[in-house]
Amino acid sequence: MGFGGPLDTEVFRAALREIGQGLIAALDHALFEVNPKGTDGLEFLEARELEGLRGSGIIKVGDDGKPLLALPGTARFLREALAAHISESATPAAILPDVTSGLWFIERKIRNALRSAALAKYQDNWRASVLGARNGEVLRRAQLDTNVAAKSVTDLRDPLEWLTLGELMEIVRSDKFDNLGVEAVIWRKLQEQLIPIRNRLAHVRILKSEDAEVVRMWATLIKSRFGNG
Repeated sequence: MGFGGPLDTEVFRAALREIGQGLIAALDHALFEVNPKGTDGLEFLEARELEGLRGSGIIKVGDDGKPLLALPGTARFLREALAAHISESATPAAILPDVTSGLWFIERKIRNALRSAALAKYQDNWRASVLGARNGEVLRRAQLDTNVAAKSVTDLRDPLEWLTLGELMEIVRSDKFDNLGVEAVIWRKLQEQLIPIRNRLAHVRILKSEDAEVVRMWATLIKSRFGNG
């Protein structure tokens, strides 16, 4: 990696420019999300991530088999370089289209399934009944967005479209809709795995290398339960 000069952030920035966004996201998770003060987060790297970062010269494996920085005492420089690199990154990951279209499909299918269940349960009154205590908040969101003239959630074409994925899943998993006939553990795992990915997209953060695979798996499962149409 050419550490012949001073051990400053510029040296690391040069190294980071040579690796893909998946490895950048993995480092971000290890050095900022797991523990922003230490390097023990490196132990959470996947095998393929570890191998890629070893090849870049940033990481090595100690005699005890645990990953550590190739150059001791440089964590601060690496963190600053990583923060700058991520902030400056404006090129979308190659997996972005797959992640976006997969999430789009998953959420649209779940929202439609919930809408159908609400219509069957409440008939013409489904718009006023499906949201429970969220009616006021959803109306406010819609008014601030596109439905300025709406006076009630009953004026909205589909009030479910102003729910976050987490809020949507709370209604799906409520006693009123009994998980839409899907095992509760499946919805729990879907939330755990997809909401972080959706949040990365919503806040334009770097995607992780496994995000496309995770989304593809859930899209396949949702298709098997609710169809492709």
